[in-house]
Amino acid sequence: MLIPRHEINDTQWNTFVEASPQGCIYHYTWYLDIVCPNWSAIIIGNNEHWNVIMPLPISQKMGISYALQAQFTQYSGVLFRPQEGKQLTQWNNKKRWCEAIVQHIPSSIKLFKFTFAPQFDYPLPFHWKGYQLEVKYTYWLSLEPTAKQLEEGFAKSVRQAIRKSKEQDFRLVKTDNITDLLQFSLSQKKYLPDHQYQKLPKLWEALKERDKGLVLEVRGKAGELLTGGLILKDRERWITIFGSNLNPENKDSRAVAYMLSESIQMAKRAGVAYFDFEGSMIEGVERFFRSFGGSPVPYLLISKNTLPKPLKWLK
Repeated sequence: MLIPRHEINDTQWNTFVEASPQGCIYHYTWYLDIVCPNWSAIIIGNNEHWNVIMPLPISQKMGISYALQAQFTQYSGVLFRPQEGKQLTQWNNKKRWCEAIVQHIPSSIKLFKFTFAPQFDYPLPFHWKGYQLEVKYTYWLSLEPTAKQLEEGFAKSVRQAIRKSKEQDFRLVKTDNITDLLQFSLSQKKYLPDHQYQKLPKLWEALKERDKGLVLEVRGKAGELLTGGLILKDRERWITIFGSNLNPENKDSRAVAYMLSESIQMAKRAGVAYFDFEGSMIEGVERFFRSFGGSPVPYLLISKNTLPKPLKWLK
């Protein structure tokens, strides 16, 4: 059934997320409260034993209800409880639980669009009910190799960028201040509306309080900010979630490549299993992420659009 946020027990929800194979940092109550306030959730099970959950932020526009992926969340969708035992029983459970989720999605929602975690492996009930399934890809870099092997796995262009960055005396700075990064990003092309940028300081404070994030800056020889990024520290992954482009006056500085290479080595030293580049399907961006030696990881975009024809453009 659909449960409003104020009726969801934080401890029970977050414990479920922690145990679920699909669970990650985007699913915790404190994270959802910032990126999509007043979210609800579908929970299948009894009060003491949940089988499957799905956060569901519902909004309205022109009197029409829609449910869309929140900004700053790479994955949303369905989370199963962990299972053991006979494989057939596990698949039968997933089928039954996922069918219950689909059944409880309010029919009033005319536009549904979410990306599901790569570990979500039973989407058929959505397909059977007319939802569209589209495969997307992100890039994960395994940090199992040695630090030297990781760098040797970078493309020649990345290794050259690292060398040039060091020759130009670039410095990677870990900071508690996200203001400079936001102002720097806003001084360039704006990719997000103002109300989305306004969420980042609050999100950063929540991440910092829980030691779940890093703000990194690359500064030039004179101390000027060249680029920067916000990295999430999930269970076994560090994830690049927000970053700025290069300073327009330093387009050839290779600062982004330098920042990512240093971030990868930091994650390696921290004992993290993977570095997640969080996309992208854009050819030029994909080529850049691929140059760090990672592997493409598929995940699903599941959507359904039953808007009236004149409103099909609504996003």
